[in-house]
Amino acid sequence: MAEWQPQAASPRTIRSLYHWVWNQFKGLWTASTSLFSAAAYGGIRQSTPVALPDIGAGWTTLTADSLSIATPRGVTQNLANNSLSFGYEGVWKVGVSFSISHDEAQGSRSTRIRVYNLTQATGGAETVIGVGRNTDATTFSAEILFEVSGPQVGNEFVVQLGGGETLSSVTENSFGFSLTMVGEFRG
Repeated sequence: MAEWQPQAASPRTIRSLYHWVWNQFKGLWTASTSLFSAAAYGGIRQSTPVALPDIGAGWTTLTADSLSIATPRGVTQNLANNSLSFGYEGVWKVGVSFSISHDEAQGSRSTRIRVYNLTQATGGAETVIGVGRNTDATTFSAEILFEVSGPQVGNEFVVQLGGGETLSSVTENSFGFSLTMVGEFRG
């Protein structure tokens, strides 16, 4: 059996070696960029209780008084109108949580929650929240994936309650609204 002799695996001149190495890294970079997406995140929250108008058939925007992330990335946090804006196309995780206190009633009631696009004046899918009888507080928390395409980038979104039966003497005890990019848009 002959002894193994190493062979040159790359071109023999320095210039062609440079181009060969560059093409190897370029191919590796192209393959790796399809596996990862840019990091983007941001959020707003309500840190102290605040009175809200009665919640009923109309829609009430939940308010925020502070930033969840001091230095967001790829998300615009706007406390002036309680909104967040997506900075990029992609698949985003939208997180919403709140706790409100309200009047107590003998019968059960329901309200709804939605993410509303202020820029386009369109409401998203609504989720029904049941309020049990003799209950004076409602707490809700959810995360959902949301696909953002070109026309939605930069639009301002808020969280609203309403579209249900009346809840009066409402106090927003806490509220959180966050966006986290989890993947690229492949629409």
